[in-house]
Amino acid sequence: MTCLFLLNKWLTIFCRSLDLCPCKRQEDTHVEELGVHTSRITVGGQSAGGNLAAALALKARDEGGPHLAFQLLEVPGLDLTFGHLRREFSSGYALSLRDLELVRHDYLKSPEEATNPYASPLLAPDLSGLSPALIMTAEYDVLRGEAYAKRLEQAGVPVTYSMQQGHVHVSASMTKVMAAARAWREAVLTALRRVNEQSETAQAGEQK
Repeated sequence: MTCLFLLNKWLTIFCRSLDLCPCKRQEDTHVEELGVHTSRITVGGQSAGGNLAAALALKARDEGGPHLAFQLLEVPGLDLTFGHLRREFSSGYALSLRDLELVRHDYLKSPEEATNPYASPLLAPDLSGLSPALIMTAEYDVLRGEAYAKRLEQAGVPVTYSMQQGHVHVSASMTKVMAAARAWREAVLTALRRVNEQSETAQAGEQK
């Protein structure tokens, strides 16, 4: 059994959000009861969930949490100081800068919290030792992901970055009406299958 935690909504207040995540500590997940293979734990999310997933990967590393096999970050918000945005898409493309400002206001207790690495993973001073990542962004989205991908690569973390052509922030979910959305979903599933297969192979090798 692969344990995949998908995070796709802001969780009330920043100081509590990561403490509410279910895989913060391995001993809290009842892995034996659930039949979870700890070598296959994956975390991922879209948009705000991508922010939480990246932050959770950082927190798991920093606090000796469970090893994460993979992190899947789709259209993630990685810098809540808004220092890395595509300003040309700040309005009229599904997600606006005003939307981001409202979400940040509700999520953080104060503007100063935006510089906390767990709120803005891109601002973390050290990204080494994190799990391999797939970062997928939309062509017409105010949010960006290439800077984080570059920093992960510089830190020696295996990372794949993919900008999906023709997409806006929310269109990856429109699989019923968009062939491009179905292709996006298939790319995600292919990546997750690959991680699972690699983990199974590694586990089989350890048992020999």
